Amino acid sequence: MHTSVATKLGVKTDDDVVLKSEVGKVTIKAYVTEGIRPDCIFMVGGFGHVSKGLKASYGLGASDSALHKTITDPFSGGSALSETFVTVTKA
Repeated sequence: MHTSVATKLGVKTDDDVVLKSEVGKVTIKAYVTEGIRPDCIFMVGGFGHVSKGLKASYGLGASDSALHKTITDPFSGGSALSETFVTVTKA
């Protein structure tokens, strides 16, 4: 998250934060940086799996899929993932 947002929330790198959308919520470690827009949050996809067979990502991090509401782009038929808005709070 951007440093200005982190300062307002009292969040430092490696603090737990809760991301909540209209369909779900996750807890994840924060990374504070100037390298992101203040109105955006970034998560690395592919983590937070519940399948023990996925050894590289089982039980690690959080799943961004838990936050995405299902919206299909009418032109391409793809998922419109940038249509999900979240709130951030310090855990």
